[in-house]
Amino acid sequence: MAILAKKGIEPPIWKKSGILFGAMTALFFLLVGLFLGQSFQPAKYQSNLNIIVVDFDADLLGKKFSDVTAKVLASGTGPGWLAMASVQYPSGPDGVSLKVANGEAWGAIVVNPGSTKRLLDAMTNPSSNYSPQQAITFYYDEGRSPKTILQDVVMPMRQLAQNVSTQFGPDFLKTLNATVLSKVLDQNPSLLSNPVSYTEVNIHPNNAPV
Repeated sequence: MAILAKKGIEPPIWKKSGILFGAMTALFFLLVGLFLGQSFQPAKYQSNLNIIVVDFDADLLGKKFSDVTAKVLASGTGPGWLAMASVQYPSGPDGVSLKVANGEAWGAIVVNPGSTKRLLDAMTNPSSNYSPQQAITFYYDEGRSPKTILQDVVMPMRQLAQNVSTQFGPDFLKTLNATVLSKVLDQNPSLLSNPVSYTEVNIHPNNAPV
């Protein structure tokens, strides 16, 4: 009597579809976790984004910048602020921007050399070609990760620069005598309302041609 080998029983089509659907669902959530994982622990994630902070001015504006930065550092919130000494960058702001361009830092914000002196000169000569935006500069590389850069790097740097500008103005005006204030008010009143501001430098814009 011949014995026939028993063929394997194929699982129903609905069961195979269920297995496939389950695998695809698991893969989907895995990809979501990989790409958006930082959203579950934003504070912890953002603290890993190092931003270099340097005062090249070493004068009135530089001191206010350092004071505001110190408070931000003490709060322990936001990105990984790194307050660095200017002597570590002999080439000045260019050396700092190079760190960002090379991917060694996610961003950098500096008070430019001579910022206070330029402002004081403008106060004694209000008709001079003074630009408040030359006081502070921050650098970032949008092409590195557009969403991360704009939300977690640019926004905190912009907020820091705005805080410095807002807090510095009133304190600075208190150092000026009535004669200087009157002269500036007459010739260039915008200097009194906006003595310092900032410039943003996007090293590699996301829409730049390849």
